[in-house]
Amino acid sequence: MILDGGFGKDFGKGSESAAMESPLLGLILDSSEIIAAEIAGQISGEQAAKGITLPADDLLIGASAIEQGYAVATLNTRHFAKIPGLQVLAP
Repeated sequence: MILDGGFGKDFGKGSESAAMESPLLGLILDSSEIIAAEIAGQISGEQAAKGITLPADDLLIGASAIEQGYAVATLNTRHFAKIPGLQVLAP
């Protein structure tokens, strides 16, 4: 999907209305990336309400894994364990 100037051109993934509503204009994204960004925003807001701040990069990795149904294998369990719904694997 290509988002440009508020108008989405759908090439088989997602919906045009989702593209037009996206704040991620000018980026080339597919629907799974948009969903992961929405998941990250929701988790960030929920955790912030509890006083928990998560690094954006870890949050986006975690949200992408949740969206795809994957676990994250990491040595950085301190951050990833704070992401609800994410399965974290530590060696």
